[in-house]
Amino acid sequence: MRTSAFALAPVGSGPFRFVKWEPRQRLEIAAVESFYRGRPVLDRVIWSYAPEMSTLVQKLFAGEADFFDMVPPPSVPEAASHPDVRLLPRGNFDYSFLQLNLFDGPSERPHPLFADRALRRALAMGLDRRALVRSLFDTLGHVLAGPFVRAQWSADTSLAQLPFDRAAAARTLDSLGWRVGPDGVRTRGGRPLAFRLLYPASSTNRKNMSVLIQEQLRGLGVRVELDGADNNAFVARGRARQYDAYFGGLIATPSPSGIRQTWTSDAAKPGGFNTGRYLNTAFDAQVDSALNARDVASAKAYYRAAYRIINEDAPAIWLYEPPQVAGAHRRLRTGPLRADAWWLDIPAWSIVPGTRLSRDSAAAP
Repeated sequence: MRTSAFALAPVGSGPFRFVKWEPRQRLEIAAVESFYRGRPVLDRVIWSYAPEMSTLVQKLFAGEADFFDMVPPPSVPEAASHPDVRLLPRGNFDYSFLQLNLFDGPSERPHPLFADRALRRALAMGLDRRALVRSLFDTLGHVLAGPFVRAQWSADTSLAQLPFDRAAAARTLDSLGWRVGPDGVRTRGGRPLAFRLLYPASSTNRKNMSVLIQEQLRGLGVRVELDGADNNAFVARGRARQYDAYFGGLIATPSPSGIRQTWTSDAAKPGGFNTGRYLNTAFDAQVDSALNARDVASAKAYYRAAYRIINEDAPAIWLYEPPQVAGAHRRLRTGPLRADAWWLDIPAWSIVPGTRLSRDSAAAP
């Protein structure tokens, strides 16, 4: 299909027409003068390609590109030294979390640690999630409030969270019989309070935060052994439920109804996304009620109830929504960037009057 005539020279019915495509180098489209919703403001749009993220960023900073949809966080501070570049925060549907396996690997036996709801809650309270997110993303990231992202209409960031309270977490672990030993690690019945954290070695963000999590929990008397794996092995082991804790990441659906495929009991079946096998019929019932609600207000109330239940149960520790920042030349007017499709409003984008460059008005071939 990639080499078919249609793929190489497509015909569409949108506001732009195909002009030229040089694979892995350049793609050009031009305005359709007779488009039924009105001609696009821009004469043409050109995508250019580069194999490395750093090259793409430098094209924007050097003025060779006018828009880049994903400026990586490490490059954000440099943007301040380029007066012609402005940063545009945009929503996204990605979120990351620490998935706790409530069963002992792929078996049906309860996990010796994480089957205990009180222990899971203590671990969540022992992590300073705000400090974790700030260490990784400075002020750009957002602490996750539950199994949803702020771009979804059901999002409720006012939900009560398990607070960061290391003293309360320590008291809970003491009450459960986990006592601090001479080496600083808690034990109970001769078993250390220790687990392995599986993370994808290819993700710098998750790798770095895994180290921070390890250090924070060390102060609580919990030993975390880091287990980095290449992406294929990471995904395979996650699907096979061969882990204690799993540094997961999901892309939420624009509709909150996607939670049925990620956190309900149905999703805990073999092949489902709920690999930690969180099972709670009350949570499932609230999700079902939300999906069958006849109006938005009722649906929001049911989703809020579902989020409250899962947050209290702590089958996962909600960590962060990774920042998504676009960069644009100051002469380019874009308007708001939609979280689900930043490119949808390109026909309305424009160049500030009097700031056009020669390349802005050159006729398309």
